[in-house]
Amino acid sequence: MGPRARPALFFLILLRTVAAQGRPP
Repeated sequence: MGPRARPALFFLILLRTVAAQGRPP
């Protein structure tokens, strides 16, 4: 795991959070 693992994880978490709230129409 390098320095790229951090932003990748953050992006994944952010995507999951947005998806959990509800996708826009």
